[in-house]
Amino acid sequence: MTEHEQVLQPDTDGLSNPIKNDGVGVWFFVEYKDGKVDEGCLRLASEGKNLADKLGEDSVALIIGNQVKNLVDSFGLYGTDRAIVIED
Repeated sequence: MTEHEQVLQPDTDGLSNPIKNDGVGVWFFVEYKDGKVDEGCLRLASEGKNLADKLGEDSVALIIGNQVKNLVDSFGLYGTDRAIVIED
């Protein structure tokens, strides 16, 4: 795992146990097809980081899907502070 990645694991009740979050920050969903990130998401990551910096918050990518952990590094290059990965 990289510094920009956290994988959520199900707990014993089958519910996700996410990182502690106070509901702030600039979050965005990542769109991808055939294992490639949509270019618009990379632009969004950059703009999201700019906005997050102005607000004094983190920018967070939410990546949901099958075998998507490898997409995390792409967003670190665009300044995303954290990525939450949910894999099935």
